[in-house]
Amino acid sequence: MARPVPGDYEEVYGDELEGLLILRSGQHQSIEAYAICDFVFQLVRCTQTTVSHLEKIRILGFAKSEWQSWLASAESILEGMAYVPILQNLTTIDLQLEMFPNSENSCMLNLVEITEQNANLKVLKIRTSPRSIRYYRTSSENWAPLLQQLGNNPPFRLRTLELDGLISSKSAPSLDRIIDTHSPTLRRLVLEHTNFHYPNTLHALFSSLAKSNVDYFKSNWLSLPGGYYLLALRVYFQTVFDEVMEPTFSHVDECDDESCWDWVKVFWDVSSFDTPLVFDNEDGWHGEGWMRHCFMNSVASINCGAMIDY
Repeated sequence: MARPVPGDYEEVYGDELEGLLILRSGQHQSIEAYAICDFVFQLVRCTQTTVSHLEKIRILGFAKSEWQSWLASAESILEGMAYVPILQNLTTIDLQLEMFPNSENSCMLNLVEITEQNANLKVLKIRTSPRSIRYYRTSSENWAPLLQQLGNNPPFRLRTLELDGLISSKSAPSLDRIIDTHSPTLRRLVLEHTNFHYPNTLHALFSSLAKSNVDYFKSNWLSLPGGYYLLALRVYFQTVFDEVMEPTFSHVDECDDESCWDWVKVFWDVSSFDTPLVFDNEDGWHGEGWMRHCFMNSVASINCGAMIDY
């Protein structure tokens, strides 16, 4: 096996990090991709047998670009972890890999096998590559195995769930059902590049969030049916006191009534496509009930027709 270029990877594990394994892709352009790919696979494989108490595994940076996704094969890594079920103490799985290198969803099936073996799992972060994200608006059932597991009484309850490139499934549980399943423990939910379609509805999503204990929610590039996106927007008002509102109707000749005193300016700010929608109260600064208030405002917007639920 060819020697990897120094700096192309970083490997750390040990008791002092509570059994933490981190793999990071480097930035070197002139490397032997297959050698690095084999090295990463062998490293994960060796870790399974030598660090059986491993609690956290993070494979990062291998999906920032298409060429970097070649440096770590999600197929071989996840297949090896699934069929050598030694790692059963994982609390964190954080993967940034090309999860769909072909038309099959074998990576997701293997991921389900891995998570099924880890009843103490608290943090699950799955981020796929730019190649897959290009097609996330095309309907498929690639994510169905993971969604089925998350929404059908899995052996674990998550505190953090972050998904990038998610395509919702017609046959699997909806996101609101997944939120309900993990509601007692779920505190953080991040959805990036999400194909949001039936059986999901915005009303059900925000209603479930309002009933949950989530104190951080982020959504970006959430694609709705018909080519629409969920954007961050803000409606707020400012009351102007002790000023007479000038009549705006032609039949009003004068206005001496008290109802003409004071008036309200209403502002409607809509963000750009790449501005995420974020509700953040992780530090508790906004006080108890603030997150529920935000989510219920979204529900109210749907109920009154200001936000269309597709």
